[in-house]
Amino acid sequence: MSSLKNWLPKGLYTRSLVIVIAPMVILQALLSYIFMERHWILVTQKLSEATVSEIAFVVSLYESLPAGQRAETLRQWESFALHDLGYSVSFREKTEETLKPFPDTRGGGLALFDFPQEFLKETLERNIPYPSSFAVDKDGKRVHIRIDLGESVMNVDALRSRVVATNSHIFLVWMLSISLVLIIVAILFLRNQLRPIKRLAVAAERFGMGRDLPGFRPAGAIEVRQAARAFITMRERIKAQMEQRSILMAGVSHDLRTSLTRFRLQLAMLEEKDADVDALLRDVQEMEHILEMYLLFVRDHRQEAFEEVDVIALLKELRAESITPEKIRLDLPDALRALLRRNSMKRCLGNLIENADKRASNVLVCARMDEDGIEIAVEDDGTGIAEESREIVFEPFQRLEDSGNKDVSGSGLGLVIARDIARGHGGDVVIETSNALGGARVILHLPHTLGGIAN
Repeated sequence: MSSLKNWLPKGLYTRSLVIVIAPMVILQALLSYIFMERHWILVTQKLSEATVSEIAFVVSLYESLPAGQRAETLRQWESFALHDLGYSVSFREKTEETLKPFPDTRGGGLALFDFPQEFLKETLERNIPYPSSFAVDKDGKRVHIRIDLGESVMNVDALRSRVVATNSHIFLVWMLSISLVLIIVAILFLRNQLRPIKRLAVAAERFGMGRDLPGFRPAGAIEVRQAARAFITMRERIKAQMEQRSILMAGVSHDLRTSLTRFRLQLAMLEEKDADVDALLRDVQEMEHILEMYLLFVRDHRQEAFEEVDVIALLKELRAESITPEKIRLDLPDALRALLRRNSMKRCLGNLIENADKRASNVLVCARMDEDGIEIAVEDDGTGIAEESREIVFEPFQRLEDSGNKDVSGSGLGLVIARDIARGHGGDVVIETSNALGGARVILHLPHTLGGIAN
């Protein structure tokens, strides 16, 4: 069953065509078989029997003649032609030339199927007690029958229509022509019916990347229109919720920033500063950093426009802005450009490089492009991430603590924000083990479809 599923078409369009065409093909096969079995073969058999019966009648007349009158009678029959019956009869003296075998003409005329020749052969052997042979013209229009009468040779030249049903192909031609017209109509109809579904899929994909499909409206069948209206309702509801969240976070950010700024000023105005004051200042800075990460987490980066970005220059810029640029090594191609949301992608790559920079002594950033898209990998020589924990780190506020990173500060949102931005570009972020450095290898993958969604 699984092997059969692999052969079945995957697309809705091809599956719909199979649903329409397969019954038609099966029906045609059954009708053709019934036609060939019940009509063509039967009619051909009856025609062969009628022709052989008439030939047998002529043979019986020949046998009824006295031996002394046969020569004179044969000369009289030489000019005897049954044109109304569709064949002519002639008699020749029995010689090696007149008994010369007919040339093989299989493949023409009656050789389209073996049935007519078999029927004619069996009927001749059954009704005429003399050796007989036959052949068909290369053009398939006439059938030549030869009967060895002993003293002479009887030649019968009959039209093909006297031996086999010649108009049977008309039924097949009409059936195939009508089926072809119906298939073309079905293809055009299915294309029109599936177009709204494809447009709905494109609209949903674009909305997932923060973009709208201009001029999108419900169209097509009732069920497709219902799905489109449900999508539009969902899209508007999500937009409203995102706007409310942005307004709420803007208010919270304003209030918290005001309080943190007041704390910072009060601490800075203290005349006597000691270790406790410095610790409070660091706490305020940490709180500001965490607040900034929270705002980045809830911010809708999909509102940013796409632009053509030099990925090589962007990675070099991020290394220069890192905490310790001297331990970050770049392995990049000569040129790599893509349509991206530049600020969002800089934030995504910055989070990946920053995580590695904080937790390792050496960091390697690689980039390449292949038939699947763009792949940017950030590798380090740290302790790595266990396989069972590689999805946990992508959950909000989840931080893995070990002996190598107990003192590393963070909010647990860096990888979450990076994956959210990557998926907003149609890609993803996954974690593997670095074969080069032995630590973690975080891979950002961006598909080629980005080229089709630029503003």
